[in-house]
Amino acid sequence: MTFFRSACLMALMALGTPVLAQSDEWGNLGALIGSTLGPYTGDGGAVWLPDSADSARATEAIALLYQSSPTGGNAIQLTTGYFRKGANGFAFVGPLQGLFGMEPQDPRFFPDRIEVTTLTLGPDDPRCCPTKLIRWSIDRATLRATQLP
Repeated sequence: MTFFRSACLMALMALGTPVLAQSDEWGNLGALIGSTLGPYTGDGGAVWLPDSADSARATEAIALLYQSSPTGGNAIQLTTGYFRKGANGFAFVGPLQGLFGMEPQDPRFFPDRIEVTTLTLGPDDPRCCPTKLIRWSIDRATLRATQLP
């Protein structure tokens, strides 16, 4: 596990955010995320944020896949998606548009929207070290994320 992935997972777990690894209880999340958001190359991390930490009660989730840019350099590429549980487990509904940032936390699932907070670059932050928390609202109908005031 890379330092970046370890640091992100430790930070999220400390905040009490449901960050779930691949397990029998949840099915093969790695395959689900990899087949829908892009093949995981092992140099980033995937974050699974369901509406319940209990896999039997969870009915929807968002996932964020962080990877190094395929074109090189030190940029991180983020791919996101929305998932719903059906008769055969979780299925990909579609990509989320406009959501970005690191260390997603505090996901909240409301009847009309999903909210999540990410860490983004502040005005004086070096590219390595974002410090600005942004709260996002994701519209389920359009799967578009907008920044909340």
